[in-house]
Amino acid sequence: MKKYVVLGGSGFIGRNLVSKLSKDNHVLVADRFCRPEFETMKNISYMKFNFTEEESFAPLLDDADTIIHLVSTLFAKDGTENLGAEVSANVLSTIRLLEDMVGRNASLLFVSSGGTVYGEGGESPALEDDAKHAFCGYALTKTMIENTLELYKNQHGLRYQTVRLSNPYGFMSTSGRMQGLIPIMVNRILHEEPITIWGDGENIRDYIFIDDVVDAITAVLNYEGQENIFNVGTGVGYSNNEILNLVIEKLSLEKPPFVQYSTSRKCDVRKNVLNIEKITKCTGWKPKTGIEEGIELVIREYKTKIQSSIPVVE
Repeated sequence: MKKYVVLGGSGFIGRNLVSKLSKDNHVLVADRFCRPEFETMKNISYMKFNFTEEESFAPLLDDADTIIHLVSTLFAKDGTENLGAEVSANVLSTIRLLEDMVGRNASLLFVSSGGTVYGEGGESPALEDDAKHAFCGYALTKTMIENTLELYKNQHGLRYQTVRLSNPYGFMSTSGRMQGLIPIMVNRILHEEPITIWGDGENIRDYIFIDDVVDAITAVLNYEGQENIFNVGTGVGYSNNEILNLVIEKLSLEKPPFVQYSTSRKCDVRKNVLNIEKITKCTGWKPKTGIEEGIELVIREYKTKIQSSIPVVE
């Protein structure tokens, strides 16, 4: 049995990933909050841990095989507001982690942002070797952390892997919290609430269902080759308008929803789609859930939560 330490394990990706990893491994969840379901699941332990405030990561590292870094205090929409504080919270905290890992046997898997680090104007679908152009504060901190990992690899022999994730969507396991444009659209349409789309709705993104995200991360964790940076997406892009039309179609609406288009945000790139040939070649992983099936799964899960009186939260 391997021991994984999941920093930020109570979040959207973390909860789904922990659920899978704990079937065959011991998982220590290090986060500010402990989710109730963790208390009843086998092979999971919890340590209350504030990533941005702790002075030492040493208590987490004993007997750990791999540290999985999912923490970010920023969102992809965030620009440069409070950037100094955010760099301190995300980058400097990661450096403290790396310092405590020096001389230990544990490896690190960092979940970065394929949806933002490539920025505007590059090739599409984006390759791992393409230049990075930070378009927002979120992308900047991810890029800085990626560069720091490479520095610690060269200086201290750090073994690390980076997953550059596109735009994940879905529900958290065993809860009603949703993540991503698609579930939010479903929620607002069924509540007859307005949908806000930034810009003209023609921005294109690579949407990947959460189950495929978890399978991809697991495949990278099991990979023993020399490559260490992987795009994780579907390789297919859809505009916001196309997603909206698919959601409307799957809901079989009698009347169209109210959609309001707002001025584009400075942090929004026009098109972002990831090339996933590398991870497929190295690990055999491929996404299983197409966009239409993913939307149907979200709608089905949404209705199940509502019928079970589980609050659905954006």
